[in-house]
Amino acid sequence: MNLTKSIHHLEKQLQTSEKLAREHQAKADALRAKLTQITGLLGGTAVRAPKAKSGRKKRGMSAAGRTRIAAAQKKRWAAFHASKAGKKGAKAVPVKAKRTISAKHRAAIAAAQKARWAKQKAAK
Repeated sequence: MNLTKSIHHLEKQLQTSEKLAREHQAKADALRAKLTQITGLLGGTAVRAPKAKSGRKKRGMSAAGRTRIAAAQKKRWAAFHASKAGKKGAKAVPVKAKRTISAKHRAAIAAAQKARWAKQKAAK
């Protein structure tokens, strides 16, 4: 990748943006002067300039930060549920064991299925 081209391109964009900003600022100053002149003719006070934005950017969070927060929340929930299970009269929720099938029963099911397929194939 040619960094010199990228830098040159970014510098051009910056110059264009600065030029547009100067033009907009000049227009705003001209309008502000006209408003001041008009309000002076009407006997009122000058128009105040609008407040500038604070410039604070929206903050983001890294993936590592989200992971830490998620782990902490899971830890809090685990502690909460553990304390509930330990209370008098409260029932602990049993964790269901994962059900598996033995090799013997798996072979029986496979043999039965093969027999059904053979029977269906013979009928055709």
